[in-house]
Amino acid sequence: MSAIGETELEEIYAFAIQLGKEAGDLLLAAADLRMQGDGRKEQTSIEKASSVDLVTQTDEGEESYSKGDTKTYLIKDTTPTWDVAAGICILQEAGGLVTRGNPPDDPLTAPIEDVNLGSRLYLGIRAAGPSDGETARQGQERAVREVWRRVRELDYSRPGI
Repeated sequence: MSAIGETELEEIYAFAIQLGKEAGDLLLAAADLRMQGDGRKEQTSIEKASSVDLVTQTDEGEESYSKGDTKTYLIKDTTPTWDVAAGICILQEAGGLVTRGNPPDDPLTAPIEDVNLGSRLYLGIRAAGPSDGETARQGQERAVREVWRRVRELDYSRPGI
């Protein structure tokens, strides 16, 4: 087997980075489509084996590899890990909202912005369906404001952030 040269490694690295960015854009675009309250057609969901296991069209395409009877998991139950970036992507792809953990000066009127991944202080709100009086996003924002209203400043600092 021949050794891979520096140029080829750089090309592989650039390809992997671009592939990751495109996959992330695809997942976020699908999540944004489901969260829009502007009358656009939302993606449909189907019911899987359990009545509480709903899958969007995006998920269905992503999970198509595992339609067989057996599944092999790379992470064993004895060594669980948590990847914050992956967790945020999963939550957002499912229609959730992730924003800053510390409340702003005026939690009732401050804009609810996307989380700064380097901050390490997150507030995640699960996906929600619309109700008679508000869209799904409005319900999530109401929950964020309630948490912000009740939480004091969380003391956490990380050099460089």
